[in-house]
Formats: sequence, structure tokens, C-alpha cells
Amino acid sequence: MRCNRASLLLVCTLFSATIVIAQKPSKLATMSGKILADSSERPIFGAQIAVGALGLTATSDSLGMFHLTGISVG
Repeated sequence: MRCNRASLLLVCTLFSATIVIAQKPSKLATMSGKILADSSERPIFGAQIAVGALGLTATSDSLGMFHLTGISVG
């Protein structure tokens, strides 16, 4: 009886792990851009770009460029 319970527990664990894996997003997107000052259109160094709902952040470089990765699609 103990072996059957252990086998049942193992099967349930594997089944639940499969369900969790299947729910991962199948595609991830990236977003890139350039942060410029409004009037002069000069690049802004060190600007913080954040997608709070996803917990993603990026900082612009000396050319004002930023790159966010790992954005779930769907």
C-alpha cells in the first residue's frame, strides 16, 4: 500500500509540473527605443524606463538608447 501511495504521489507531482510548464508564455518580445530631450532632441543619458506590471526596467545609454527584454506576448 505504501508503494502505491508513493507512485500516486509521483504521478500527481509530474502531472502538476507539466501543467505549470504548459502555462509559460510561448513567445517573448523585446522593446527598444531612444530617449530624447523635448526641445533640443539631444539624447538623455541615464533615463529609467520601467514596465511596472512586469517588473522590467532599463536605463538609457549615452546615446539615449534603451532595450527591454523578456516581455511576455499574449
